[in-house]
Amino acid sequence: MIPCVLTMGKFESIHRGHQVLIASVVAEARRLQIDAVLLAFEPHPYRVLHDANYVPLLTSDIRTQIVQKLGIDRVVHFPFDEALIQLSPQAFCERLFHELHPEVIIVGEGYRFGKNREGTIETLKILAAAHNIIVQVIPTQQYDYAEKISTSYIRTLIKDGAYTSAEKLLGFPIDLVTTTLYNG
Repeated sequence: MIPCVLTMGKFESIHRGHQVLIASVVAEARRLQIDAVLLAFEPHPYRVLHDANYVPLLTSDIRTQIVQKLGIDRVVHFPFDEALIQLSPQAFCERLFHELHPEVIIVGEGYRFGKNREGTIETLKILAAAHNIIVQVIPTQQYDYAEKISTSYIRTLIKDGAYTSAEKLLGFPIDLVTTTLYNG
Protein backbone atom coordinates (compact mmCIF):
# COMPACT_ATOMS: atom_id res chain seq x y z
CA MET A 1 0.00 0.00 0.00
CA ILE A 2 1.08 3.54 -0.72
CA PRO A 3 2.24 5.60 2.29
CA CYS A 4 0.02 8.50 3.25
CA VAL A 5 -0.77 11.42 5.46
CA LEU A 6 -3.90 10.35 7.28
CA THR A 7 -6.75 11.95 9.13
CA MET A 8 -9.65 10.06 10.63
CA GLY A 9 -12.98 10.60 12.28
CA LYS A 10 -16.71 10.85 11.71
CA PHE A 11 -16.47 13.86 9.40
CA GLU A 12 -20.22 14.23 9.38
CA SER A 13 -20.37 17.79 8.11
CA ILE A 14 -16.96 18.81 6.69
CA HIS A 15 -17.43 22.17 8.44
CA ARG A 16 -14.80 24.92 8.52
CA GLY A 17 -12.97 23.19 11.39
CA HIS A 18 -12.74 19.98 9.38
CA GLN A 19 -11.59 22.04 6.41
CA VAL A 20 -8.64 23.44 8.40
CA LEU A 21 -7.70 19.90 9.39
CA ILE A 22 -8.03 18.65 5.81
CA ALA A 23 -5.94 21.57 4.51
CA SER A 24 -3.17 20.54 6.92
CA VAL A 25 -3.36 16.94 5.73
CA VAL A 26 -3.23 17.97 2.08
CA ALA A 27 -0.35 20.41 2.63
CA GLU A 28 1.71 17.81 4.49
CA ALA A 29 0.96 15.15 1.87
CA ARG A 30 2.04 17.48 -0.93
CA ARG A 31 5.21 18.36 0.98
CA LEU A 32 6.05 14.66 1.42
CA GLN A 33 4.78 13.80 -2.09
CA ILE A 34 2.46 11.07 -0.81
CA ASP A 35 -1.31 10.59 -0.72
CA ALA A 36 -3.66 12.61 1.49
CA VAL A 37 -6.11 10.10 2.98
CA LEU A 38 -9.29 10.64 4.98
CA LEU A 39 -10.65 7.70 6.97
CA ALA A 40 -14.33 7.93 7.82
CA PHE A 41 -16.46 5.45 9.69
CA GLU A 42 -19.50 3.88 8.00
CA PRO A 43 -22.19 3.78 9.10
CA HIS A 44 -22.00 6.88 11.27
CA PRO A 45 -21.02 5.78 14.81
CA TYR A 46 -24.06 7.46 16.36
CA ARG A 47 -26.31 5.20 14.29
CA VAL A 48 -24.61 2.10 15.67
CA LEU A 49 -24.19 3.23 19.26
CA HIS A 50 -27.35 5.25 19.93
CA ASP A 51 -29.98 5.63 17.22
CA ALA A 52 -30.33 3.48 14.11
CA ASN A 53 -32.48 6.22 12.52
CA TYR A 54 -29.85 8.95 12.89
CA VAL A 55 -29.31 10.85 9.64
CA PRO A 56 -25.84 12.38 9.15
CA LEU A 57 -25.70 15.90 7.73
CA LEU A 58 -23.99 14.69 4.55
CA THR A 59 -24.31 11.47 2.60
CA SER A 60 -21.10 9.52 2.06
CA ASP A 61 -21.10 10.50 -1.61
CA ILE A 62 -21.46 14.23 -0.93
CA ARG A 63 -18.80 14.06 1.81
CA THR A 64 -16.42 12.32 -0.60
CA GLN A 65 -17.05 14.93 -3.30
CA ILE A 66 -16.38 17.78 -0.87
CA VAL A 67 -13.15 16.35 0.56
CA GLN A 68 -11.83 15.48 -2.88
CA LYS A 69 -12.42 19.09 -3.95
CA LEU A 70 -10.39 20.07 -0.87
CA GLY A 71 -7.49 17.93 -2.12
CA ILE A 72 -7.96 14.55 -0.42
CA ASP A 73 -6.62 11.82 -2.70
CA ARG A 74 -8.38 8.84 -1.14
CA VAL A 75 -11.35 8.34 1.16
CA VAL A 76 -11.29 5.09 3.13
CA HIS A 77 -14.46 3.86 4.81
CA PHE A 78 -13.85 1.73 7.90
CA PRO A 79 -16.92 -0.30 8.80
CA PHE A 80 -18.16 0.88 12.17
CA ASP A 81 -19.45 -2.39 13.52
CA GLU A 82 -19.30 -4.53 16.66
CA ALA A 83 -15.84 -5.84 15.75
CA LEU A 84 -14.41 -2.32 15.43
CA ILE A 85 -16.18 -1.14 18.59
CA GLN A 86 -14.46 -3.87 20.59
CA LEU A 87 -10.92 -3.08 19.41
CA SER A 88 -8.61 -1.72 22.06
CA PRO A 89 -6.76 1.47 21.13
CA GLN A 90 -3.65 -0.63 20.48
CA ALA A 91 -5.49 -3.12 18.25
CA PHE A 92 -7.19 -0.29 16.36
CA CYS A 93 -3.83 1.38 15.70
CA GLU A 94 -2.21 -1.88 14.62
CA ARG A 95 -5.01 -2.37 12.08
CA LEU A 96 -4.75 1.22 10.94
CA PHE A 97 -0.97 1.14 10.58
CA HIS A 98 -1.02 -2.21 8.79
CA GLU A 99 -3.80 -1.33 6.34
CA LEU A 100 -3.04 2.32 5.54
CA HIS A 101 0.70 2.83 6.15
CA PRO A 102 0.53 6.41 7.42
CA GLU A 103 3.74 8.38 7.73
CA VAL A 104 1.90 11.23 9.42
CA ILE A 105 -1.45 11.25 11.21
CA ILE A 106 -3.23 14.57 11.71
CA VAL A 107 -6.25 14.72 14.01
CA GLY A 108 -8.31 17.30 15.88
CA GLU A 109 -7.51 17.95 19.53
CA GLY A 110 -10.58 16.09 20.77
CA TYR A 111 -9.88 12.87 18.87
CA ARG A 112 -10.62 9.66 20.82
CA PHE A 113 -10.55 6.08 19.58
CA GLY A 114 -10.73 2.42 20.51
CA LYS A 115 -13.08 0.55 22.80
CA ASN A 116 -15.06 2.96 24.99
CA ARG A 117 -13.06 5.82 23.40
CA GLU A 118 -10.17 4.92 25.72
CA GLY A 119 -7.51 6.05 23.25
CA THR A 120 -6.38 9.65 23.64
CA ILE A 121 -4.06 11.86 21.61
CA GLU A 122 -1.26 10.83 23.97
CA THR A 123 -2.06 7.14 23.38
CA LEU A 124 -1.99 7.74 19.62
CA LYS A 125 1.36 9.54 19.84
CA ILE A 126 2.92 6.70 21.84
CA LEU A 127 1.59 3.95 19.56
CA ALA A 128 2.51 5.87 16.42
CA ALA A 129 6.02 6.67 17.64
CA ALA A 130 6.70 2.94 17.98
CA HIS A 131 6.12 2.74 14.19
CA ASN A 132 8.00 5.97 13.34
CA ILE A 133 4.73 7.72 12.56
CA ILE A 134 4.39 11.40 13.37
CA VAL A 135 1.17 12.67 14.98
CA GLN A 136 0.09 16.28 14.58
CA VAL A 137 -2.86 17.82 16.41
CA ILE A 138 -5.01 20.65 15.06
CA PRO A 139 -6.75 22.82 17.69
CA THR A 140 -10.52 23.19 17.73
CA GLN A 141 -11.54 26.00 15.39
CA GLN A 142 -13.72 29.02 16.02
CA TYR A 143 -15.49 31.10 13.45
CA ASP A 144 -17.31 34.38 13.75
CA TYR A 145 -19.82 34.08 16.60
CA ALA A 146 -19.37 30.34 17.22
CA GLU A 147 -17.41 29.47 20.35
CA LYS A 148 -16.48 26.16 18.79
CA ILE A 149 -17.30 24.88 15.34
CA SER A 150 -19.02 21.54 15.75
CA THR A 151 -21.43 19.39 13.82
CA SER A 152 -23.85 19.25 16.76
CA TYR A 153 -24.02 23.05 16.84
CA ILE A 154 -24.58 23.17 13.08
CA ARG A 155 -27.36 20.56 13.42
CA THR A 156 -29.02 22.77 16.03
CA LEU A 157 -28.80 25.80 13.75
CA ILE A 158 -30.39 23.84 10.91
CA LYS A 159 -33.19 22.47 13.10
CA ASP A 160 -33.86 26.04 14.30
CA GLY A 161 -34.02 27.29 10.70
CA ALA A 162 -30.87 29.43 11.07
CA TYR A 163 -29.66 28.34 7.63
CA THR A 164 -27.44 31.36 6.93
CA SER A 165 -25.57 30.85 10.20
CA ALA A 166 -25.21 27.12 9.52
CA GLU A 167 -23.89 27.86 6.03
CA LYS A 168 -21.23 30.20 7.47
CA LEU A 169 -19.95 27.41 9.72
CA LEU A 170 -20.16 24.80 6.99
CA GLY A 171 -18.37 26.94 4.44
CA PHE A 172 -20.50 25.61 1.59
CA PRO A 173 -24.13 25.83 0.44
CA ILE A 174 -26.66 24.33 2.81
CA ASP A 175 -28.44 22.57 -0.04
CA LEU A 176 -25.72 19.89 0.12
CA VAL A 177 -27.07 18.86 3.54
CA THR A 178 -29.21 15.72 3.66
CA THR A 179 -32.68 16.76 2.57
CA THR A 180 -34.46 15.16 5.53
CA LEU A 181 -32.72 17.68 7.78
CA TYR A 182 -32.87 20.74 5.57
CA ASN A 183 -36.11 21.45 3.78
CA GLY A 184 -35.07 24.64 2.02
